[in-house]
Formats: sequence, C-alpha cells, structure tokens
Amino acid sequence: MNLKIDYSEEGNYIIRKFQGKLNPKDLLSSWELLIKEKLRKEELNGVISIYSDVELDMELDDFDSLLDLFKKNAEFLENLKIAIVMETHINRVFPLLTLRYSQFNIRSFSRLDTAKEWMLES
Repeated sequence: MNLKIDYSEEGNYIIRKFQGKLNPKDLLSSWELLIKEKLRKEELNGVISIYSDVELDMELDDFDSLLDLFKKNAEFLENLKIAIVMETHINRVFPLLTLRYSQFNIRSFSRLDTAKEWMLES
C-alpha cells in the first residue's frame, strides 16, 4: 500500500490518497498515524480518503476494529467530517460504513470535487 497525505488549499482538511492493495492492518495503522500526528495537534474540518486506485483485501467485519479505534478517539473524530471517495464499483464496501457507523459523520462520494465541496460546507 502506498499513502500520500496532503492538506487542502484552504488548509482545513486533509486529503489522503491510497494506492495498491489495502488490508485491515494498513487501514488501521493509517488512521492511528493520522490521529496521533495530525488530529490531536490541529483544528481540521475533516479528512478525505481517496480509494480509487485501491484493491481491497478486506471484509466488512474488518471495519469493526476501525470503529473501535474511532470510539477510543471519539473526542477527535465525532465532530470531524470523514469523506470516502471511490470511483469504481469494486470499492462499494465503504458506503456501508455510513450506515453501520452512523455516530460518525462519514459520507461516500464518487468524485473528489464533490467531497471537497462537502468539506467546505459549514
């Protein structure tokens, strides 16, 4: 897995772009790193994660460990917008997160520009 992290032009949200094969351990460690190094230190509106060039090596139940991490760090994540961008039908598992983990503000998008617009809404 390859991960690139950038700030938006406005500086109020982070864009993460994943490439390659993504497994549960990689996904979890990417969030742990983000929480530890960015979310605890900066005021951000949200995080956009782009999974368009990803091959998922995960099952839906693998996301339960991600939910546990979110719950443990709820003070940083509950008011954060989390956008998931995927442009292929292969990555349809991510929209299920919005239903399964409704306590967090997670939305799925098929286009990056739409996710960016949502980040900028108040």
